[in-house]
Amino acid sequence: TVGAPAIDGAQVGAKVIKHLKGDKVIVFKKKRRKGYRKKNGHRQALSEIIIESIIASGAKKATKAENEGAKKVAKVKNEVAKKATPAKAKKAATAKEAPKAVAKPAAKKEKATQDLSKLTVAELREMAKAKDVSGYSSMKKADLIAALS
Repeated sequence: TVGAPAIDGAQVGAKVIKHLKGDKVIVFKKKRRKGYRKKNGHRQALSEIIIESIIASGAKKATKAENEGAKKVAKVKNEVAKKATPAKAKKAATAKEAPKAVAKPAAKKEKATQDLSKLTVAELREMAKAKDVSGYSSMKKADLIAALS
């Protein structure tokens, strides 16, 4: 129909590319024969987006939170399955894995300190939020790196 071109139940997936300001529009007000003239400008705030997907009615796209929740449930199930194995096999496995486990975190910490300087401030703030660092929103990049390392 002409009046309602929308499709009920449809979803559009989009990603914000950048925020910008539009072209300047001159607002000129004048009252004749009164000597009143007012010139003003306005730039509209715009968001540039890219459409990633269009989903027809009846279909739902899984969100990031649902995906993370499913991964956590899978990890918990794996841990429960590991606990159910015999104790002898578990002791042998931990004895073999222990030296590897000690070496890997040290390497990860070195990589993390190198990678932190390459990350953006927004990414560092997300990491700080995940680690419950207080006052991360007002920190500068150097402060965030120091707090995270």
